[in-house]
Amino acid sequence: MQAARLLGTATRARESAGAHLPEAERSDVERIMTKVLATLGTETFAAEFAAEIDDDPNPGSHGAVTTGPG
Repeated sequence: MQAARLLGTATRARESAGAHLPEAERSDVERIMTKVLATLGTETFAAEFAAEIDDDPNPGSHGAVTTGPG
């Protein structure tokens, strides 16, 4: 799900800056988006793509190493 959020955030950042996705990166982004969409399904992908990174109910749970007290 983090991948869909990152793709959405990057898309919105480019749009707000008036920048286009560089042609050299287009095939990579499309390949990644296709795989994420196939994994999550249309509804979940759309919801996650539209969500902000800060909307994550479990921050730090995406591969981050955490340690307990002490």
